[in-house]
Amino acid sequence: MKEIKKLVNKLSNIQKLEIIAVIIISIVFINFVLPTFARFKNRNSIVNVTSWDGTVSTSYRKGDGTKSNPYVISNGNELAFFEYNLRTNDYANTYFEISSDIILNPGIFNVTDAGIFYILDSNEYVVDLNTNEYKTKDGVVAGNNGLFDSLEGEINNLYVKNALINGGDTSGIIAANSNNATLKNIMVEGNVIGNSEAYNKTVSTNIQNQNFEVTNNITNKTINIQNNIPTKGAIISKTTLTGVLEVDNNNTENLNVKINDNVIQPGVFSIEMGNYISDNFTLTMSSNTTSNITLSELKYNVVYEYSVNAGLVGISNNTKFINTINKANVSSLTISGGITGVAIKGINITNSYNNGNIISNNIAGGLVGNIENADKIMNITNSYNTNDINGTLTGGIVANLSNNTGAMNISYSFTTGSDGYAVGNIENTSLNVDNSYYVFGNSGVNTGEYVGIFVQNSLANLETNSYFKEYLKYSEYIKDSENDVWVYEENELPILFFDDIKNAIATIHSSLYSWNNLSYELDKVGFKNNITFSITNVDDNNPYKSAEFYVSNKILTKDEILAISEWNPYQTIQTITDNGIYVIYARITDQYDNVSYINSDILTLDNVKPLISITTDG
Repeated sequence: MKEIKKLVNKLSNIQKLEIIAVIIISIVFINFVLPTFARFKNRNSIVNVTSWDGTVSTSYRKGDGTKSNPYVISNGNELAFFEYNLRTNDYANTYFEISSDIILNPGIFNVTDAGIFYILDSNEYVVDLNTNEYKTKDGVVAGNNGLFDSLEGEINNLYVKNALINGGDTSGIIAANSNNATLKNIMVEGNVIGNSEAYNKTVSTNIQNQNFEVTNNITNKTINIQNNIPTKGAIISKTTLTGVLEVDNNNTENLNVKINDNVIQPGVFSIEMGNYISDNFTLTMSSNTTSNITLSELKYNVVYEYSVNAGLVGISNNTKFINTINKANVSSLTISGGITGVAIKGINITNSYNNGNIISNNIAGGLVGNIENADKIMNITNSYNTNDINGTLTGGIVANLSNNTGAMNISYSFTTGSDGYAVGNIENTSLNVDNSYYVFGNSGVNTGEYVGIFVQNSLANLETNSYFKEYLKYSEYIKDSENDVWVYEENELPILFFDDIKNAIATIHSSLYSWNNLSYELDKVGFKNNITFSITNVDDNNPYKSAEFYVSNKILTKDEILAISEWNPYQTIQTITDNGIYVIYARITDQYDNVSYINSDILTLDNVKPLISITTDG
């Protein structure tokens, strides 16, 4: 199949590509225009792509940046030119198209408990997280933000593979932060590793000027702080209130002004407010003579330790995620999420799922870690989590919902993670649940109240196509359809149409035919001569670790495949000479020791030549 064009639309001038992050990311851009919605075979991820040589182009391939004639980026040199120009150019309402696969680094990363390893040309190097470079057995590493530091606009049809984002306080493979953005048809793989120590952050909230008349009577006023700072899971170091006290006509005789019992004098002031978040402060005023005072330039400042890491976007502000997949493993000190770590203002997640391990010392969510102080309606629909979530507060769909004035709606969504809860905590938030499920545990929500119900279901039900289609109604893939995007295979959860079906890394070849995934619905292929087959890498930049094969005379079920004990190590081309019916199965182990299975169609060998007898009269 062809590799396709990708579109990065409407990039704003605040976007900045962190090149140190992307120079170690292998980016694969995959074709979404598929010929059928049946069995996705022969979907080679990378074919004959040259790795980036580290130089910067002087121009884009072609185009003028308009929607009808976008700038075309065709290789790593031109992508580096794009990054260079983002530093100074205003790319608002500008269109970009990536015309082919881009490999920025030919090796792969393997993250283990023993450390991070970089594998290139069968050599293994140890990653040194302090030096950000590598020598033999000494180190290599990525940057700490993501492909974009701050993203506005739209990104469509992008597949980022073998990413390593390390050491960021806020990071995601696509972006550290997004604002009023849309991400559609996006898949990421790799690892996002938060910094080993949380960063101190200072965030300020502006407070409207306050005007008062002060008399000889002691007057107390409560001033509210409209605070939308997401700090759930953070460690608050200190808070301060700063501003300027102005007095009309300098009439300060016997003027007494206090904020939370702290005396302030005319002019600039700063008051310690404690190591917790306040919603208001108390102003106490008195004077022997009538005076008018103004509190101006008021700011409520919060200093806190915070670390947010996610598969796609670290912190998302009013962002839409449509048809998105996270396969990256994510770890953070305070908040981790599969799709996004923290959502503010509002969020919409549709037709998306998480397959990565999500780990945090505090809050961890399969799709979203924390949604806090959002003032818009939020929706998660037709989305799920399939992997384990580890933290002190966890949820397969959302870990925490707190202090949101906008309602949260979860529909046709589920989690199969072993932690059990679909939602970890609900606090001062209206949550509405419709037709959504969890598999393990005793309840769908750990703490908090909500409307609707999370129903406990079985993994067997969810992996049964007929059940899933009837009750969850994920629309099966139809070419060029906007909403019909799901692919079903028996005994598997549905996946999005552009997913690489268990990350195929090997291919079985026989004659003109090839197969690179596992299927139970097989076609028949006839052979008149011997059946010769081989097993090869799908991607030479991501070679398998080992391959084994097994030749069956029938179609095997999933349980029968797992029960095979007589796998044969594959080393060279194999030949079948006896007539019969065969299905070739291969067990593939990748560089991370993940095991996957692929199989051929039904191969029939009949090499017996027919006998023709001719008799004549006379």
